Amino acid sequence: MNSKPLSYDSLKTVLQHMDAHTRINLSARIPSIRKTEKSVPLKINYLTFNFDSISINDTLYKVGIFRDYGASKPPNYVKKCNEEWGGRCDIDEYGFNDLNSLKQRSLPEDIIMKPNAIEEPPPRNDDTIEQKETEIVTLKSRILELDTKYKEYLSAHGFETIDELAEHLHTAQEQNNESRYETLYSVLDNMRSTNSSIMGNLEEIDEIQHYLECCKNFQNKTPPPYTPYIQLTVVQWKQWDLWVHEYEVEHIEHVEYRKQLPLALRAISNFIFEGRRHPVHVETLRVGQTDIIRVPNNLQLKVRCMHLSGSLDVVCNAISPIIHSSSFPLKEFKIRDFSGALENHVIDITYLQSEMPRNAEKLDIEYYGDNDDIWLTILLALQNKSVYLNFSVSLSADDYVELIRTWAVHGKEIGTVFTFEVLRERRTQKIVDRIAGEFEGAVKKDRCITIPMSSHSSQIYVTTTDDFDFEFEYVRACFLEIKVVSSSDNLNQ
Repeated sequence: MNSKPLSYDSLKTVLQHMDAHTRINLSARIPSIRKTEKSVPLKINYLTFNFDSISINDTLYKVGIFRDYGASKPPNYVKKCNEEWGGRCDIDEYGFNDLNSLKQRSLPEDIIMKPNAIEEPPPRNDDTIEQKETEIVTLKSRILELDTKYKEYLSAHGFETIDELAEHLHTAQEQNNESRYETLYSVLDNMRSTNSSIMGNLEEIDEIQHYLECCKNFQNKTPPPYTPYIQLTVVQWKQWDLWVHEYEVEHIEHVEYRKQLPLALRAISNFIFEGRRHPVHVETLRVGQTDIIRVPNNLQLKVRCMHLSGSLDVVCNAISPIIHSSSFPLKEFKIRDFSGALENHVIDITYLQSEMPRNAEKLDIEYYGDNDDIWLTILLALQNKSVYLNFSVSLSADDYVELIRTWAVHGKEIGTVFTFEVLRERRTQKIVDRIAGEFEGAVKKDRCITIPMSSHSSQIYVTTTDDFDFEFEYVRACFLEIKVVSSSDNLNQ
């Protein structure tokens, strides 16, 4: 059978319709297509940068330190690090972890949202060794105490082993004995929590013992008994949510440990992104304030949706150089901002008025801090078509009334919709009742209100719902939606 290589144009067409990981994989294996691959726009659904990894769609590219003990059995701490795709810190000639290498800028073009604090390692002397040995004694005592409580709690509920408890739990489930099931599940949950604490203390002991071995190496001026490698792990996520993490390790590669981890990650980033002729199309870019973005200095991303975590101004200012101008207006801008709670950051009317959030079609806000009194002013200044406000921000009934009144008097574009998470259904109903009583001509039916606007061509529709499948053990949220619709829309029928 005769086979001919694809023509340049045919190869470009094929590459254009390949998913990102397949393209990257082929380019790594077939050097002859790399130049062509770089000339075809790369399209990514989800892109996330971390200090030791890059995630593209469902693929994670992670660097770490693998310690090879040869035929010898590695200590528990090292075994765990190796199994978790390599240690997350660079190491020195005695095996000590360098806690700072991955947190710092390695090259001028690295994007750091906010400089990380330098962790000063403890002095390598007898006092530190004695302190660490004392910590081990304390942890072992704590484990013994937890283990005793574990057994006593189990016995108090009539069981000798956790397996026996699990068997009775399964029987209660099969018999639809809800009361018995809930009681046993509570016992099992307590057992899991205690067991998790025991395991955490054991892991802490393993880490301290590893540190003490490094101290011996330092005192004797001898290298550790292993060969270190930089490990590249390529992982395919099968399922990733709050409760389930399913993945498949696709590829593991070890290379000689000649450069620090930040430079190794940069080499991967350069291979993927450097020299691209067109901006990289990204449907959703996820960036956190603690992340470090190690990318080529000429990289441009054409982004549709932006999901940020951290101080809004800090993150936006840091990443703006790599965001192509054609990204705006964004389809969605989502911010999870803890700066008010963690740093006492005070916001004002200019919050959300920088280019990225201001012109986004949809704005999704989660803000933590004591600034509730300013949110009405911020919301009135927004021009976004769709706004979603997490329950972390609490508005008063007066705020909702004033927001609606401003829209009713001064107008708002048809199709504008603001959605608010409100804790507890009773509070939501009180807000609705208050709104209904404030506006002349308002029509209330069940959980819906229609309010006329001065333009006569449009009206405001207020509704509440709790069927968003948003329910946790301790938190129950309802949703208040305020929407501008055409006057011809008869929504209360």
